[in-house]
Formats: sequence, structure tokens, C-alpha cells
Amino acid sequence: MPVSQAQSGDIIAQQHGPIYAHVGVVAAPGITVSAYGDAQPAGLVLKNDWGFRTTPGTNGESSLDPRPIVRRYIGNRPT
Repeated sequence: MPVSQAQSGDIIAQQHGPIYAHVGVVAAPGITVSAYGDAQPAGLVLKNDWGFRTTPGTNGESSLDPRPIVRRYIGNRPT
């Protein structure tokens, strides 16, 4: 689904090149919680607007990387 439809608890992800990607959890509209990345200090978790930024390159991507995507767990539905 598009990032504009993200809700709290959704997973947001973006591919960065052929090997790496970044993943976060949507905490609120326009806000994600995610790991800091490759840089120190290791283990740092950030709450910010990653994945919702609209200027090219501001989510850490290159111009070749796709836009972030959102996935939502639906759970088991009654039959």
C-alpha cells in the first residue's frame, strides 16, 4: 500500500541498492521507529519521520532506489 495510507503498527521498508534495505515500524501518522543504521552508536533506535520524507534522497536512498512501501498484518480472518 502507499505510504500515505500507513497506520500505527504497519511496517515500512525501502530497498537501498542491490543488497541493503531499511525497515521501520509506523508509530503514528508520519512517524516511524527504526534502527539508526550503519553508523555508531550501534543499537540506537530513532523515532522520526523516516519513510515519510518526500524530497528525493532524504530517506537515505539514492535516485535509483524505489520509494518506501508499507505492509500491514491482517491476521487470521474468520471463515
